[in-house]
Amino acid sequence: MSGSKYQGLVPDSNVIHARLMMRGCEPLPRRRCRPKSPANYEEPIPLPQSLWATPSDASIVWDPYTCKSYKCIIERKNVPGYFDCKDCFDLQGREKTRWMFDNGGLDYEIDQVLKAKPRGTIRIGLDIGGGTGTFAARMKERNVTIITSSMNLDGPFNSFIASRGLIPIHVSVSQRLPFFENILDMVHSMHILSNWIPEAMLEFTFYDIYRVLMPGGLFWLDHFFCLGSRLNQTYIPMLDRVGFKKLKVECWHEARPRNPQKGVAFLN
Repeated sequence: MSGSKYQGLVPDSNVIHARLMMRGCEPLPRRRCRPKSPANYEEPIPLPQSLWATPSDASIVWDPYTCKSYKCIIERKNVPGYFDCKDCFDLQGREKTRWMFDNGGLDYEIDQVLKAKPRGTIRIGLDIGGGTGTFAARMKERNVTIITSSMNLDGPFNSFIASRGLIPIHVSVSQRLPFFENILDMVHSMHILSNWIPEAMLEFTFYDIYRVLMPGGLFWLDHFFCLGSRLNQTYIPMLDRVGFKKLKVECWHEARPRNPQKGVAFLN
């Protein structure tokens, strides 16, 4: 990285930043220059309407992204191919019902989870890899402040979270959590913490979550997935080794007809 004293507008570098972070260059160094601002910036929608409203296209800079409007991003769900968090920008779609119902299996209702602790004692927390911030939005409706970690992988995730009146933090899962010890009431993560992460890194992450949680704090590991044979062989012992006590556990196994030995297991 250059140490020049350039003080003008910085060229767009969001893609470079994402590549550096994904390769372990965190935290990124500070810089002595200004980011580009939207040309026709519009004020954000006020709370509480902002929690479930799509912001104006003029609220962000679209240069780093394939899509150049929120309409384009929302319609990704109808396009073949893989996109990170493919349908989570559509706040009137599946996002609207997340964590609102308990289906007796892997889907838990937020209010039921909050009952695991005395009323009002879950106040602040973290959602790791929280997409567009819907978990934080639901918790805000219940007077709980959740910080959402997210990466801008070909989409304005951090800006979208902020537009909803929520708090984003731009860190990857490989970075040490930027919180002191024993301060959070809850840590939640859905899909992100799963077997795609190398075992050693995942174990470090679990220990880091334990570090930032208050004694008796809640860790909600939501829809963890792995090869069926690895669940009891590797990951349950890993969680036990870190020191988490199980309050409620649901497992679901999905067979693969072409290869029954490699079925998928999901864990809450």
